[in-house]
Amino acid sequence: MTPQMASSREAGREAVAALCASFGDDLSYYKSANFDETSNRQRFIDPFFAALGWDVADEEKRGPHADVLLEYSLRARSEAQGQAVLLEEEQEDQRVADALSAQKDPGYVGVRRPDYSFRIGGRRRFFVEAKRPSVEINSPRPIYQVKSYGWNARTPIALLTDFEELAVYDCRYQPVLSAPMTGLVPEFNLHFNQYVERWNLLWDTFSREAVAAGSLARFAEEISDREGQVPVDVRFLADFARWRQSLARDLAKQNPNLDVWQLNDATQLTLDRLVFIRVCEDRGLEPEPVLRPLLDVDEPYAAFITAIGQLRGGYNGGLLDAGFVDQLTVTPTVFKRIIQGLYTPWSPYRFDAISVGILGSIYERALGSM
Repeated sequence: MTPQMASSREAGREAVAALCASFGDDLSYYKSANFDETSNRQRFIDPFFAALGWDVADEEKRGPHADVLLEYSLRARSEAQGQAVLLEEEQEDQRVADALSAQKDPGYVGVRRPDYSFRIGGRRRFFVEAKRPSVEINSPRPIYQVKSYGWNARTPIALLTDFEELAVYDCRYQPVLSAPMTGLVPEFNLHFNQYVERWNLLWDTFSREAVAAGSLARFAEEISDREGQVPVDVRFLADFARWRQSLARDLAKQNPNLDVWQLNDATQLTLDRLVFIRVCEDRGLEPEPVLRPLLDVDEPYAAFITAIGQLRGGYNGGLLDAGFVDQLTVTPTVFKRIIQGLYTPWSPYRFDAISVGILGSIYERALGSM
């Protein structure tokens, strides 16, 4: 380590020591309902990562090219609107936690992007989800949220913090809502009164200097090839093959006049449409869910074809064009099972995080296995 790097590390340690002292001095207030998430980010979490050398406030004025992006920014909202959104998130967190504790199906679980994306040279290196100290940091939904985004984006490390506590997760395990602690990295499960004594470890792993020098790649390599670690493309390819087999069998049974070529075309086109629409939904191209409401109707495939008809004017390429597939019959339970496999929590997939390149690679392999 150069003298300049050592100086930066010690300056960061002093800054974090001051933050921890301030937090501890008024702990009861910071853990009260009066101290909200936005204030916690500004007062403690942003300065914590600034102490690690990250330009959280974008003082270099790099805009979309900044090293730290706020994936879920409340800047465009009024303060009242922003706090209302965060309170809704916390209420949803509690609802999901209560359902899982009672061993009940929580039903559809909405998820959003993590609060921060940390990048080097435009490439994402890790995500951070922030909470306020008065809520339970180990709640399943926020853990699932940050882990699922990391898994789908193939970013192996993600952090969850309310400043009082810090948790680091290995995101190469498939995220499961009911198993939130899977992938927790014990040496980074820290309380704020441990930050100063463990500062060298934090700096050597998560400082901008360390990350730029490959610290996270080395760290991920040290904890690789463990049971349960599965890449998103491998899992999606397996699910896609299972959906294809299930749908093809049902189409053949319900539509006996189809020849083998029509059966293959109908199966592939239907799955292509489903995945395409989910990508559009997650990436904000469709303001309202198109597929999820189909889980509540008696004839979901017929409703699906009707929904496609309403979308045709907005997309080119022929994927949604009318054809013989629109006249087919699909068993409701079969079709709903596939749709469930594309939504949280029945699905681990975040189509706003999976890159187009990975989706293209998956489809090439899927078609090659036919």
